[in-house]
Amino acid sequence: MKLRKLVEKLDDRMASNVLTGKPTLKNKYALTRWLLLLVILSGVAVHSQQYSVSGTTIIGQYYMNSLRRAFTNTFMVQASNGVWKITVDVKPVGNRDLCRNERYWDKTQMITLSIFHREENEITTNVAIATISTNPIPESDVSTCSFIWLAYCSGNYFSHMRNSNRLHPVWALDDMRLHNEGFTVLARSAINEKPPGLPKCVTYFNDGWVRTVGPDRERSVFRYNPPYDLGFSNFIYYSDKWVSRQGVELPGEFHAVRYAPKYNGRDTNDLSVITDVRGWSTQIVVSDDILVTPPQYEGVIDVIDYRHPNTRRVVQYQITNGLWLARDDPGLKKMVEKRTRPSAERAVVSSRGRMLAVAMLIIVLVIPLFWMAGNYWKRKTANKEHTKT
Repeated sequence: MKLRKLVEKLDDRMASNVLTGKPTLKNKYALTRWLLLLVILSGVAVHSQQYSVSGTTIIGQYYMNSLRRAFTNTFMVQASNGVWKITVDVKPVGNRDLCRNERYWDKTQMITLSIFHREENEITTNVAIATISTNPIPESDVSTCSFIWLAYCSGNYFSHMRNSNRLHPVWALDDMRLHNEGFTVLARSAINEKPPGLPKCVTYFNDGWVRTVGPDRERSVFRYNPPYDLGFSNFIYYSDKWVSRQGVELPGEFHAVRYAPKYNGRDTNDLSVITDVRGWSTQIVVSDDILVTPPQYEGVIDVIDYRHPNTRRVVQYQITNGLWLARDDPGLKKMVEKRTRPSAERAVVSSRGRMLAVAMLIIVLVIPLFWMAGNYWKRKTANKEHTKT
């Protein structure tokens, strides 16, 4: 209302003088008016990229359409201009389970910090394990981070995938190693046009093939039994009860279901529920004061670093108190160099290996031939001597 009154006040002071064609008070204030609107709209655009969401998720795990167990989690999302962090508190079940999970994306890499709760001899301790990768899609687990990301942090991702009909899965794949290979599936989506451009609904399809990755990163594929070899809907997501705040629209609720083929299913729509996730927001804040920082932890963290795909073995190390190593850290570079064999050296080693294999094959085949020929010669010589006598 204040903006409208201010604009009306400026309009009242703008007198036109069409006959003379000279600059008038209206012309002078027109530029001021549009500049004011531009500044205000720019402020709205900044607001639309900075927000936080608190909420709850319930994940149900099913076997043959029967609920086996369920987890209730509370979450916090912080997003600012494409940088985001999701923090989930998981209610521990058993004596060693995930109790806290944090995912942090800074537009170039993702840090995943998982804190496990452990009880032994009535003593409670926490174990911290982290992974670092360049994959912008969170890996799926009981924390439901990947589904929360889809609901509240996937705007930039979908803006880049707008012209593609293939998306990266957000659920646990048949072989989780496919996750770090950038594996995609056929999908259809409807996106909310208002910032930050989050999905209203997404359907991911399976093409009828099961894929696995071997130890040397070679892929194996297996066809589903009919009728599922024709493909089926693998995962369906939709959001509802959108909340509008200062130019940004965020879902108040979301629901995601993962499906799998039934044994002796009648058709491609005859599916079993594997995972059912429901989430809702309890608080939404849009503010310029949203600060997104990397995960912090007081103590030792075991890190698995996937940012260097050409290494022969996974790069593993420890850090203390959340002092994350940059990709070009000198100490990390040395570890990577030890695990990375130059292509020329790999070619020489491969060639030597082939030569050794051929040599062993020759030895295995030739030695028995010499042995047989020697025995034959001995028997022939012995027969000749016997004939002479």
